[in-house]
Amino acid sequence: MQTKTLASSLLVVSFTLFGCSNEQPASAENTSTESVTSLAVSTSSVARVDSEQWQALGQLLPAQQIPLSMEVTGRVTERLVKRGDHVTTGQLLIRLDDQDFQLKRNALDASISQLEADLQLAKIDRDRLNSLLQRELISQQDLDQITTRIKSLDAQLTRLAQERALANRQVDYTQLLAPVTGRINQVLVEPGQQVQAGQIILEVIPTDDLIISTQLPASRMANLPQQATLVTPSQSFGLALYEQEPLADQNTGLFQVRYQLAPDQAHLAAELAGLPLGERYPVQFQKPLAVALQKIPASALIDLGQGPHVWTIDNDRAQLTPVNLVRLHNGAALIEPSLVIDALIVRHGVHRLQPNQAVRILND
Repeated sequence: MQTKTLASSLLVVSFTLFGCSNEQPASAENTSTESVTSLAVSTSSVARVDSEQWQALGQLLPAQQIPLSMEVTGRVTERLVKRGDHVTTGQLLIRLDDQDFQLKRNALDASISQLEADLQLAKIDRDRLNSLLQRELISQQDLDQITTRIKSLDAQLTRLAQERALANRQVDYTQLLAPVTGRINQVLVEPGQQVQAGQIILEVIPTDDLIISTQLPASRMANLPQQATLVTPSQSFGLALYEQEPLADQNTGLFQVRYQLAPDQAHLAAELAGLPLGERYPVQFQKPLAVALQKIPASALIDLGQGPHVWTIDNDRAQLTPVNLVRLHNGAALIEPSLVIDALIVRHGVHRLQPNQAVRILND
């Protein structure tokens, strides 16, 4: 009897201990479930946008290309520049053989000197004859003849002086000088070559008159920014609108728009001129918005058939919040201002969330 009672007691104790041991795993399982159901997410904050920033690719080009030619025909004796050379205003570029023009000018100088001497003698004769006429030793006809000769000599001197001035210009025309400061873009002549007056032999690009040409879509032309910024590896340059093409390119549908260095950036003209012509650089634009918007990552948007929404984080839980999308640009979404500034929204993995789901923020 005692043996049965002892066995029964042991059995009760055994069940009691077994029951206590089962309560501990149940608590651990609940804790593990909470950890599994909270989803790790990365977030971004909502930012206010008062102006829109965007960029396009611009090309540094000369506003004009100036063709150069000689004023006279002749043989090239010197070509002092080559393609790509930097030149300054008044610098000698090409010299022609001026021997014939020099000879012509020297001959005119000799003729002018002889005429001036003849004119001087004629005037002396006129004064002498005028004195004789007053004493009635000669006739009026004699005086008229010397007066006519003086007029003829004066006319010849005037004509020769004009020819001499032309000959002098022709000598000067055998030298081609740079009309502007810039770079030699084309060289179309070699020493020893015979060139004709008016024949294009050089082309110079003014480096103090550069433009940045870019192409923009029609959507940007309605409110085209008057200012922009050229961004180069060395520095940035403020730009002002120069001109725009009224018609879009037939192939691309884009409009050609040109900017130039802004007036308050004139002190940077030399730095801009030192950049490689034809190189392409980013051109940044900024346009104030009529109504402030909010900016969020485009990856934060989700559309479950009821328009665009985002997941906002409130007390470590995800809440589905509707937004009104204005446009997408460069990986960002611009929306109407409906969210709290600096509010946290889920930016990645939005399709894995459920309403009121617990989340853990894993931002760096």
